[in-house]
Amino acid sequence: MSKQQLMEAGLTAEQATTMLAQASTDKSKGKGKGKGTVNYKGLRGSGSWRDVKKGPFFWQMSIPGGKSVATIDKQLRILGIEPVDPAEVRVPAQYPDIPQVRQHVANHYNSILRTDHRVGELIQQFKDQGLWGNTVFILYSDHGSDLPRSKGYAYKEGLHVPFIIAAPGTDLIEPGTRRDLVNLMDIAATTLGLAGVEVPEFMDAKDVFAEDFHREYIYSSADRWGNVIDRTRSVMGERFHYIRNFLLDRPLFNWGAYEKVAFTRDPEGKTTSLMAMRRMAEAAELEGAQMAPYGKRVAEELYDLKNDPDEVNNLAADPAYKEQLTKMRKALLYWIADTDDKGQYPRSAAAMQEITDRFPADWLKGPEFLKE
Repeated sequence: MSKQQLMEAGLTAEQATTMLAQASTDKSKGKGKGKGTVNYKGLRGSGSWRDVKKGPFFWQMSIPGGKSVATIDKQLRILGIEPVDPAEVRVPAQYPDIPQVRQHVANHYNSILRTDHRVGELIQQFKDQGLWGNTVFILYSDHGSDLPRSKGYAYKEGLHVPFIIAAPGTDLIEPGTRRDLVNLMDIAATTLGLAGVEVPEFMDAKDVFAEDFHREYIYSSADRWGNVIDRTRSVMGERFHYIRNFLLDRPLFNWGAYEKVAFTRDPEGKTTSLMAMRRMAEAAELEGAQMAPYGKRVAEELYDLKNDPDEVNNLAADPAYKEQLTKMRKALLYWIADTDDKGQYPRSAAAMQEITDRFPADWLKGPEFLKE
């Protein structure tokens, strides 16, 4: 992780510098297994639509989203926006109703307010520069909220993202709201379609504006995330969500990077939801779906999204839902075979070294890191 990433996760500049220095020391002393210094992420992109002097362009930009929320209330008030009060939010059933979680939920809503303001500024920029009326705009995010069971996991709260397409001043898109199941990969085929380019048959992406657009299911996966290795697969339909956990020898919350950073900032769980919840779990103060991420995992999960939007009542063992479970289980098995799902194969030595090169040894809790 970089210093900037650690600071975005909540560490001070001094804490981030200390942690990175310790990681470097661990590697030099052999505590970390890897000794490489490769920048696996590569260089960040640069440039602007303003650089295109003539002809069409395709451009992607990112805005803060849910990052850098330590001073979010102050940021909003400077903009003339009143922040969401933690006392007024609904705490989803999969989380304990404690101040740390309420603040986390409020921070999420406040980051949306900040995003909305930033999008408004960009729209004005586009108008001022003559792009409003001849340009297609697509707004989406790469994951759901950053609540403890959201980002990086295969529950709906981490998979459900905003998706807005607008082409103001053109007749390319009929305004309206749709509730289709859409995969973000569909952006690729949709942009080809909007440009008048035929979508190749080999593409898994689909043009959302095609007359025959339809997805029965959305397939998702969670494997390696930072310092944690897992293998989870998800099949989501309009009503039901099936999750298959393949690695039952580790808990869902296995001291990932965000939790390790939270531990550095707040070991007793006084201010962060991640550490407050872990301390409650250790004290046996959680139960049911709130305790599940810290305990023994089950192989299959099935949720009724209509009646249980928080995904806390696992129906996989309920005989009344056996037919639905079997149907979605078969769909996943077909998808695994059809895509040659790479998660079914062992990781290469190079892939493992990339992890051990980047993270301190005490961040690696998975059983594969304990083997010599």
